[in-house]
Order: sequence, then structure tokens, then C-alpha cells
Amino acid sequence: MQGLENHLGLILKRIECSLKEDNLGWEDVLYIHLYLADMNQFALANDTYVQYIMEENCPCGVPSRSTVEIPLSEGGLGNAFVEVLVAKDKTKKVLHVQSISCWAPSCIGPYSQATLHRQILYMAGQLGLDPPTMLLTSGGAGVQMQQALMNCEAVANIFRCSLGSSLISLTVYCPISLTLCERSEVHDALDKFIRHGTAMSGDSNVTTDKPEKSRPLVLYILVSALPKRALVEVKPILYVPDSEEDIHSEGEIEGKSTCSGEIEVNEDGGHYGDDQLASLSCCDSFEVCGLICASTITVTPDAIYEICNQTLNEVFPSCPSNINVIEQKECLASITRYCIHVLNRKLQKACLLWEDVSNFRVYFVANSVPIDLLRAAFTEAAELYELKRGSPLFKNGISLVSPVTSFIPVFGIGRTAEMTSFITCELFASRF
Repeated sequence: MQGLENHLGLILKRIECSLKEDNLGWEDVLYIHLYLADMNQFALANDTYVQYIMEENCPCGVPSRSTVEIPLSEGGLGNAFVEVLVAKDKTKKVLHVQSISCWAPSCIGPYSQATLHRQILYMAGQLGLDPPTMLLTSGGAGVQMQQALMNCEAVANIFRCSLGSSLISLTVYCPISLTLCERSEVHDALDKFIRHGTAMSGDSNVTTDKPEKSRPLVLYILVSALPKRALVEVKPILYVPDSEEDIHSEGEIEGKSTCSGEIEVNEDGGHYGDDQLASLSCCDSFEVCGLICASTITVTPDAIYEICNQTLNEVFPSCPSNINVIEQKECLASITRYCIHVLNRKLQKACLLWEDVSNFRVYFVANSVPIDLLRAAFTEAAELYELKRGSPLFKNGISLVSPVTSFIPVFGIGRTAEMTSFITCELFASRF
């Protein structure tokens, strides 16, 4: 395996060349997800990073970023993996504060705290750092979660919005060292924040009691480690209309956190009714009709049992040598077809198309299934879905093997801090 410096440098060079082919550059990048195999090499990763991404070639501001350690080697991804979100216009607004202050943490790496593109605010991963000292707050995971959310709120207020009124989705990263009890503290701190909101600045635009029906999407992800050995990292995405009129003229915000009760038909002719869907999976979505569709679908062991008629251990045991690979592929095919079908329905409801998707991310439990097998299953599911309906899901070169799609190995994922999902698909689409 290559050293981190060479491997990450090669990845960034390839991205740079790909951008140039489309007459783009690093200044057109809005957000970067940096995944490392070893957080002990975080400083080296930053040293390599700034050789390509620096203020000199990003006059409007360097991209915002989130960095976590995940089991890349188990997924066959080497020691670094990079995702980039790119826009082909120059309308982004960047917040990049490097000086120590009392209102929010300064950047501890070569990235910006937040990037606003059109009406979507992409915020960098925030830790539970005390702004004046830049030290992690003491008191455990729940306290760090509360501080991280306060830091996010302070950044949001600079853009005249708040998490209470504008949050679309929130990704919560927890290190594998956290106990279930500690993860429950994180969940409780977040639940309290969402229910009651915070008003750091006293701004009249801040909503203090967010209605239940518009709760944002929340996804918990269990990773290897976080920067500064933090106990939690949060990554928010917010909807920031240009004016109050935009909310009414462009579409009402609708957030849902419920399981669909509609009958879903699988490709083998079977069907899932209301009771079965409740155990199969939950597909949460946040929609602004014609503008935004953010959806996550979680597939739990119970869902696998229902879809494949086998238990998780029977289909994906710790020692895969004792199962029939064909059976494994058949089960994956059923799961991926189900996911594609449900997500397509969500896009249709939001009056959006797959060509509007800016990222499609598939998280899966490391060592549960080979990444190549999983990628192939999703690709085949999409192709079959297109064939049966006579029209392509993916246009303009976008497909399940395109740069907008990533397959990310983690130690656990889910809608709650228990993280019981086997596979979770995360989709974000917009017409901004």
C-alpha cells in the first residue's frame, strides 16, 4: 500500500485533472469529504491537501470540509478517499475565519466553516470545541454534542439562518470507542436541541419550537476516529431561502420522518404491505417541491429477513466462505432494487429527477459484503429499473458508477444512536 502522502496526492491530482477536463478548478468546489484510514496522519494529510487546495487558487474561498477516519482498508479503498461537490457557477459565499474568537471555533485545517451556494448552506464538520480556547469541552459525549450544535448555530447565524428553522439534514459521526450509553447521551442532546432549538444570537428569525412534522433528517455513523480524538462530529446542511417570499413562492418545506405505508413491489413480483414495510426499512425525506429532495433509506437486519427470507447471519456471516456466493448476490439484488425503487418514488414526489442528484452515498457495515459486489448490485438494480420502465434513471453521464456516487465502509449506521442498519442510502438532489 502506498504511503498516505503519495496516495492522497495521487487522488487530488486525478480530481484536479478531472476538473480541468470540464473547464473547472478547485475554486468551483463547494465541499470536500476527506476519509482517512488513520487519524494519526491527519497533519500529514493536511500538508498534502494544501499543496493542491489553497487560497491562491480559490479566490472566493477554500471549500468547506469534513474529515473522519473509517475502515478504508476493509473496503479495499487504501488509506485515503475523497469526495468533492462541485458547482459550475461562481455564486458561492464562503465563511473562512481563522482567528481565535469567542463566537465560533476557528478553522483548525485548510478549509472554510461553511459554504453557501444558491440557497443551500453546506457546513464543515463541527466538533465540541470551546471557541476561545479551541479545546474540546469536558463532561463527556453529550456535552461535546451540545457544544458542537452551539458552534453550528453560531455559524448559521452569520448567514441569517438557524438550525432550528433551516436544517435539512444532520450527519452525526461517533467514534467506535463510544459506548452505547455515551451514544445515547449524544442522541438525547440532539433530540433536546431539535425539539427546543437554540437562539445563540437572539435573532428574531430563529425558530425556538420546531414543529414535529418538519424535523430534519438525522443519520448516525459509527467511524474509527475523529480529529483531535473528539467524541462527536456533526455535519449540517441547511436551506436558506433568499427571502421569506421564496418559501411560499417556490414550495412549502416538508420534512417527514415516517415509514411509507404504500405497497412497494419488488422486481420478483412480491409485494410489501403496511405492516411489512414498518419492519423492512424507514425512508426519511425532506422535500421542497421542485427544489430539494434529501432522502435516507435504512435497511436493517429485519428488513433483510423480510426481503431475502433469510437472516443477516445466514446471508452475510463473518466467514463468507461457507455460503453460496450466488445466494448472496440474489439477496443483494433484492435489497438494492428495493432501495432504488423507494428513492425513485421520493424523487418523483419532489418533482425532481436523478439528473438533479448531486450525491448518492451508500454506507455499509465494513466486512459485511465486498464493496465491488455491492457496487455491482446497485448498478444492476438501476439498469434493471430503467429497462423495465423504458426510460433512463440517470442522464447526462450520471450513473451509479459516476463521481456523484460513493460506497463508504463504516462500523455502524442508522437513524438512531443504536445504529442497527446494515446498508443506508443517502441521496441529495436539488435544482439550485
